Amino acid sequence: MFNRGTITDAMISLSTGQLFIYGENRNVNIEDAVNIYVQILQQDQRREANHGITSEQLNSLAELKWPGFLYQLEKSTPGSLQFRRTKKECAICLHELEQDEIVRELPCKHLFHKTCIDKWLKSKCLCPLDKKPVVR
Repeated sequence: MFNRGTITDAMISLSTGQLFIYGENRNVNIEDAVNIYVQILQQDQRREANHGITSEQLNSLAELKWPGFLYQLEKSTPGSLQFRRTKKECAICLHELEQDEIVRELPCKHLFHKTCIDKWLKSKCLCPLDKKPVVR
């Protein structure tokens, strides 16, 4: 695990083979410098993924009253479509979404109980199902 210097320090390491970590210069070869630079970027991405979204961002996400079911296409023939009603469950608590419950829809179109996803998004900024960023 590396303490993150500045991106400028990491960029300098790529061009000169000098790497500034822990307050001292180290001579490393370019391959090592690239590996350390990649590790620094990966740490930044993990750190960002583990921080929640702001209250303002949370309140900008769609909220709706759940109708109780979805219609899913079952069969399609020329001139005829057959649908069936399906239930949906919250992927966080694993309970079925009940009619008239308040749910939140993320930009990726996944639905969750509002209380479940709000709690999740206070510590993570990614959809729990597809890991896509909830806000850009």
